Amino acid sequence: MEYNVRLCGAAGQGLQSVGKVLISALSKTGWHIYAHQDYESRIRGGANFFQIRISDRPLTTFSPQVDLLVALSSESYQIFADDLHPQSICFHPGPEKLNRDFTEHIFNPETVAQESGGNKRMASAVVAGLVWATVSEDHEPVLAELAEFFGARDQEIGEGNRKAGAAGVELARQLGIKALAGGPRPEAGRMVLRGNDAVALGALAAGVKYVAAYPMTPSTSITELIAAEGKKLGVSVEQAEDEIAAINMAIGAGYTGVRAMTTTSGGGFCLMTEAIGLAGSAEIPVVVVNGQRPGPSTGLPTRTEQGDLLFAVHSGHGDFPVAVLAPGSIEEAFYIMGDAFNFAEQYQIPVIVLTDQYLADSFQTLSELAPDRIKIDRGKLAEPSENYKRYQLTSDGISPRLFPGAEPAVVVSAGDEHNEEGHLIEDAETRIAMMEKRMNKLKQISVLQPVTCGETKQPTLSLITWGSTWGIVQEAVQDLVSSGVSVQGIHLPQLAPLPAEALQAILSAGPVYTVESNFSGQLATLLKGHGFTISGTCSRYDGRPLEVRQIIEYVREVQG
Repeated sequence: MEYNVRLCGAAGQGLQSVGKVLISALSKTGWHIYAHQDYESRIRGGANFFQIRISDRPLTTFSPQVDLLVALSSESYQIFADDLHPQSICFHPGPEKLNRDFTEHIFNPETVAQESGGNKRMASAVVAGLVWATVSEDHEPVLAELAEFFGARDQEIGEGNRKAGAAGVELARQLGIKALAGGPRPEAGRMVLRGNDAVALGALAAGVKYVAAYPMTPSTSITELIAAEGKKLGVSVEQAEDEIAAINMAIGAGYTGVRAMTTTSGGGFCLMTEAIGLAGSAEIPVVVVNGQRPGPSTGLPTRTEQGDLLFAVHSGHGDFPVAVLAPGSIEEAFYIMGDAFNFAEQYQIPVIVLTDQYLADSFQTLSELAPDRIKIDRGKLAEPSENYKRYQLTSDGISPRLFPGAEPAVVVSAGDEHNEEGHLIEDAETRIAMMEKRMNKLKQISVLQPVTCGETKQPTLSLITWGSTWGIVQEAVQDLVSSGVSVQGIHLPQLAPLPAEALQAILSAGPVYTVESNFSGQLATLLKGHGFTISGTCSRYDGRPLEVRQIIEYVREVQG
């Protein structure tokens, strides 16, 4: 069973509040959800939407189908009415009906809210009640959620919203709208999590103690959550004056032995690259989360794209080791932060975590997370000694770390080329020794193994993807296999160093295609550079996430 609800309207009309109330109540009553936000780069106005996919089975992506459209503005109603099908129901503010091939009702939630004893600012609660009435006959879960959500600071406001929600339910009943038949049972240990929240909570579970960042969509809410929740864990958060300052602050913290990170998006990541080279040369651990959005320049600042892959892999001038990770789901976004911090400290390198707006602003029902699965490994640490050498040559290229101030040792680090003691050099012999020492780390870095789905025993076709597109590929592969296509899906959570041997081991003799949200096929380029033969790329680059149907159509087309 599947049911898709789209709430649309102008920025500032409370779409997020309605959406959060609904997905929380739905999850608590046993439904699985995947919610996706689409919004314009403006504070007020425009045509935004919050789409909730509801099912009695686990979901890994959104659906563009719309079974119920609730429009809070005439503009959004006009825009999104084209997405409705004959069985769809639409609520909108008018001024008149479109008389298209679907059921439509003109309504004004502000009026309903006022007539129910509240005020027009409680229109969001009316919408929540109205939507809920199309899903379940039991209204109490959403009414309780409204009272809790809006009454967190003022119980009277909470009760007013509860009444407004009940009025929304009654409106649906008066129109004869029936709720979905059946439904799942509540399950213990279920939660709804947003992508950026998963990144932030994963960082906290991994022991981050310092975050410096300059706000930039879509990464800002990572820092905001850590600032709110990290106080209890002794985490310091600094809003820097710009991205250059942010990453240098994080590197400074890492130099002193503190687990540190910064967050940004593509434009800010550009500014950080010189400092990433510094971290590589001086062998200072730092984690950089790049929430990708379309570029170049400011591009489409509130939309999604996977356009920074090759930039991240080659982020800096000269040769130095760097690791690039990319979670393929909201759940993986939580756990991969543990790997990111461990890699950074074990190998004393910059680690870049690539997410994107689609993952950052999506919500998903998940089983309870297990923070204990994240094991903190701070790497090789040295005992203070007068003979300490910060860049001691070792067989694995990793010199034991010692934090400044550990007497009687003197810790000397440098971005210029240096010798074992950290002093600047110019001679060729030491330069070669230090370059080989740093680059030797690439042979040591642990590998996050590729993840597969679908037909894994000699499939005739393989789809390789990375990042948030994985959930979409999973559902496309599931549908293709059900229709008799022998296809496997492969997700690469680690893109640098590329796990080439592990990937080669799971590929069959059939053609290989990449699935990614960028123009040039950056994953295909990366794989070709490692000797893989790529037959083509299924891509999207209009600022919207790929859809399951696009992947299926692509596979049908290449199969002839």
